Amino acid sequence: MNRVAKFVASGCFAGYCPLAPGTAGSAFIALLYWLLPTTNQWFWFSIAGVFFFIGVFVSTQAEQCWGEDAGRIVIDEMVGFLAAVLFLPKISLVVILAFFIFRFLDIVKPFPAHRLQRLPGGWGVMVDDLVVGIYTNLLLRGVIFLFKL
Repeated sequence: MNRVAKFVASGCFAGYCPLAPGTAGSAFIALLYWLLPTTNQWFWFSIAGVFFFIGVFVSTQAEQCWGEDAGRIVIDEMVGFLAAVLFLPKISLVVILAFFIFRFLDIVKPFPAHRLQRLPGGWGVMVDDLVVGIYTNLLLRGVIFLFKL
């Protein structure tokens, strides 16, 4: 596995964090999302889509090197977080809630996310977090509607 694949699969090396690498990867993309000036949601949709397919490829390679769904692989958390915030208001409260809800759901793995991990190779790594990100997005839409954020 080459250095570029390791860099991408580990979310710019956030996955090498010794404690909670998935949380580190989610925090990295949340911070990047918040700090980058673009508010064009189609930009983030495109980034998530490209990262998803790149993630399938590099996760397949990373599993051969590091083992099945290794903790160092965090590109899936990055894509999942982006799915969690897509087409929602880019405000601090939404980003913070998205981070915590996404991390909770990623740990709990509600149906069918847990089963989707069984997909072969990088597909299993990426798809479960994408589903969790979509669940987070839907929950946040309910919160925004109820509390008129």
